[in-house]
Amino acid sequence: MRRERRLHSVVDDDGDVFFRAQVHAAHHGHADALGWIYEEYVGMVHGYFRACSVNDADDLTSEVFVGMLRSLDRFEGGERQFRTWLMTIAHRRRVDYFRRAASRPHDATDAEIIERHLDHMPSAADQCRTVDPRLPAGMSQLTEDQREILAMRFLADMSLQEIADATERRVGAIKSLQKRAIESLRRSVPDLRTPEVVR
Repeated sequence: MRRERRLHSVVDDDGDVFFRAQVHAAHHGHADALGWIYEEYVGMVHGYFRACSVNDADDLTSEVFVGMLRSLDRFEGGERQFRTWLMTIAHRRRVDYFRRAASRPHDATDAEIIERHLDHMPSAADQCRTVDPRLPAGMSQLTEDQREILAMRFLADMSLQEIADATERRVGAIKSLQKRAIESLRRSVPDLRTPEVVR
């Protein structure tokens, strides 16, 4: 796994060669490739749902990857495009969740493949170990949309344009939501340190 991750970082500047090979293999049913993709992005997706106060974060995370698997033949692009595409799926699942839309029936075979990897997902405690303990309380004061924007921005490392594309909003609206969210967090956690990118 470590060797694969190193290779991934080495070839990123050369057209996402390793990443594209993994996506191609996963599309053609290679379980190892699907497992690699899952392990690379499950923390991002699960953290996004937790940040958005979704109670069924495990279930929705599984749904996102089942949806990814079903639509993988339609995906084109490199790692950044994949990240945005995957978070678009997560955003839609979040919207459905809060609208209490009827859940889709899952293909048992696809679900079993994903569920095998869920057992290896980092626990909530592991994911939050390095988070300022005051942050969850501050996040709870934000609106659903503000929590989503911060999760996409910092957990998924998405640009403002990528978030706008994933959520079907204007970039200006994303900037405004981010600014208000950061201002609210700083009122709750006065000495909160945030990346320069949001300033």
